[in-house]
Amino acid sequence: MTGGPPPDTVDPPLSTRRSATLRHRDPPPGVAREGAPARGRLAHFPADSPAVHPDAAALESIASGLDLLTERLVAIADRRRDDPDDVLVAALDDLERTFNGASRRLERLLRGLR
Repeated sequence: MTGGPPPDTVDPPLSTRRSATLRHRDPPPGVAREGAPARGRLAHFPADSPAVHPDAAALESIASGLDLLTERLVAIADRRRDDPDDVLVAALDDLERTFNGASRRLERLLRGLR
């Protein structure tokens, strides 16, 4: 015997997640304790480096999505261009111009955040 309670009297864990049973004694990677040098990802950035805007990543993602959406729109318009009577092509071309303008404005905004 190991000295613990018999197996049939042990309460089951409240959660089966491994993280629920861990105790975090050390800070997460990249976070230094007070007075200790930075480790992990933060070790590459000096303490006085400029902060990244909190919305920059989300705006970058939106810009990327807008570019993909524009590509899909152009592909649809190009497939339909063979029919000279198709009114959808003109509307898709107009949307492409609108999306390209929005993409340029978003890129200017992102340059201003850097």
